[in-house]
Amino acid sequence: MEELVKQFPSLLLEGIQIAKKCSLNTNKNIQNIVICGMGGSGFGGRLIYDWLYDKINVPISIIQRYNIPSYVNKHTLFIACSYSGNTEETITATQEAINKNAIVVGITSGGLLSEICNDKKLNCITLTAGLPPRAALPMLIVQIIYILQKSNILQVNLLKEIELASNWLSIQQKEIQQRAKKIAKKIHNKHIMIYTDAQMESVAIRARQQINENSKMLCTYHIIPEMNHNELVGWAGGTQFNAALFLLHDQVSTQNIKRLKYVERIIKEKTNYIFNFLSNNNNLILNSLEIIYFVDILSVEIAKTKGLDALDISVIEDLKVVLQND
Repeated sequence: MEELVKQFPSLLLEGIQIAKKCSLNTNKNIQNIVICGMGGSGFGGRLIYDWLYDKINVPISIIQRYNIPSYVNKHTLFIACSYSGNTEETITATQEAINKNAIVVGITSGGLLSEICNDKKLNCITLTAGLPPRAALPMLIVQIIYILQKSNILQVNLLKEIELASNWLSIQQKEIQQRAKKIAKKIHNKHIMIYTDAQMESVAIRARQQINENSKMLCTYHIIPEMNHNELVGWAGGTQFNAALFLLHDQVSTQNIKRLKYVERIIKEKTNYIFNFLSNNNNLILNSLEIIYFVDILSVEIAKTKGLDALDISVIEDLKVVLQND
């Protein structure tokens, strides 16, 4: 998994090359967007949602379930993300979207989703196969951006920013890895609690997912300012078993900076295990990708420290077998 994680910057560029070779035909009268996907395949939609939160006028919904919202219709752009092409929930939701005449675009490396798109003559972007879905994230997010640009929903060319991010991450790789190694040695036997602001909620989700899958650990995340209205009080029961990881960036609002500083002060009363990672690029996309790259590497370094195989997700594979049985 370590080598796969290190490929993050190059996979961003590979995703751009895949997008440039695609030809899409989408209805220009799009009134809403639904992005469907589970786990590593579904995370890209959440990230794009945060990036475009205040930049487009078309509402975006992220669904991670078998059924779709009742408002889905012929004016809905439905983006189905399943790297394997066989994700049960995504396939079921996609078939329902097709039945409601939505504008369906698939993103996959093959499998049943590819077959459905081919049979129904739907738009489908085919990714390079052979990766764990969570490692394919860089390619997935690029395709979602490409679809939105080709549909005239997104007027800004974000692919240029992705290319810049790839170059920056390649330069920063050694420094990020060294930072991740140091933190992993101190945090590998703790209950990790991740904190960031609302702009980075998707990044916090990625951090939790990677620590769950790669590090084989339970992990929680909480968002400023919402956590100030509930979870903050819970630190009255905090202990040295808890470790706080603050994922910070230079575009946090003034009020949220005050909130984060207060939260850190409260946590320091309960545990000495407080760690920060700051991305300071004055760009939300670059900040997001740098922090994601850091947490991806951190999760693998934790697994190495614990002597675990970061690739192993056998319990998920066992569940799939159970679901297929009558």
